Amino acid sequence: MLGLSISIDELAIGFTLGLLRLPVGLVIGLIAAQTFVVTQFGLRLGDRISARLREGAELLAGLALTALGFALLLERLLS
Repeated sequence: MLGLSISIDELAIGFTLGLLRLPVGLVIGLIAAQTFVVTQFGLRLGDRISARLREGAELLAGLALTALGFALLLERLLS
């Protein structure tokens, strides 16, 4: 279900960009630039957060990814 919802979201974005007749190269460049800026911001912010908070965030991210993995496995086994 998660994969389907992401695919539908991307399809909607593609239709919108096509209807606006935006150049593909410009759109890809803008998405890449936005991704770069947000990633750099996250890296800088993460560097300033204390080690204790950083380790807690790593644990939380690991638990979230593990839960997602189990959910996908369960979905695969039940289908």
